[in-house]
Amino acid sequence: MVNVVVSVISRDTIKPSAASPSLHLLKPYKLSIFDQLTPNTYVPMLFFYPIIDPNFNLSQTLTHLRNSLSETLTLYYPLSGRIKNNLYIDDFDAGIPYLEARVNCPMIEFLKLRETELLNYFVPFHPFVKEMDSDLLPLVACQVNVFDGGIAIGVSLSHKLIDGVTANAFLTTWAAVFRGCRKEIIYPRLSQASLVFPQRNNLPERYVALMDRLWFEEKKFVTRRFMFDAIAISALQVKANSKHVPKANTY
Repeated sequence: MVNVVVSVISRDTIKPSAASPSLHLLKPYKLSIFDQLTPNTYVPMLFFYPIIDPNFNLSQTLTHLRNSLSETLTLYYPLSGRIKNNLYIDDFDAGIPYLEARVNCPMIEFLKLRETELLNYFVPFHPFVKEMDSDLLPLVACQVNVFDGGIAIGVSLSHKLIDGVTANAFLTTWAAVFRGCRKEIIYPRLSQASLVFPQRNNLPERYVALMDRLWFEEKKFVTRRFMFDAIAISALQVKANSKHVPKANTY
C-alpha cells in the first residue's frame, strides 16, 4: 500500500489583479437571507490533471495558475472579500489563501487507492465541518498539489455564499482565463440574490440554531467513489442534451 504524504511547500494570498479598479471604492456586497442562514462551512472540489506533454513546464504552469486566478478574482471580487456581521462582504482586496504542495507518489498510483479520506489532504480546509464565525474566514481557498505525473487542484468553497452554479461559473472562468479562451468566460450577475431574497438585519437566533442542527448534527454517512471514463461521460452528455441545451456541460 502506498503511504501518501502531502507536504505544503508554500502559502500565499492571491488578490484581484492590479488592473482592477480601486476595490475600496466598490460598494459592500449584500448577503441574501439564505446566505445569512447558512453556517460557515467549506465544500471541497478536486480536479486531477495528468501530465502527458513531454515539454510540460511546471514552473510556468504554476505561475500561470496564480496569475489567471488573480484575474478571475477581478471579475468575482466578492469571493476575495470577508463577511462582516453576517450582513455583507467587504475588504475585497483581502485575497484568498493559495497553497502549493508536493505529493510523494505518482498520480496514477494514487487514483487506484480507495481511501476517500485521503482526499481531505488535497484541499485547504477540512470539508463540511462548522467553522467559527469570524471576519477573517476566506470565502475561497485553493491548493495546487503536484504529483509525479500530474497536478490536482483542490478548492475549498464557503457554502455560505457559493452554491453549485456559482462554483461552476467561477471555476469555468478560471479555466477559461488560464487557457486564454475569453469567449468561455462567465460574467457574474452580482447582487441578484439579495434583491430577490433580501437580508434581515435581526435574524432570529432560533432559525440560525435550526440550520446548525440540520448541517452538523451527528449522523452516519458513507462516502463512495464512482468512476466514469470518457466514453461514459460522453454518453451521459448525449442523454442530457435537449433543444434548449444542445451541448450539456460535462462539469
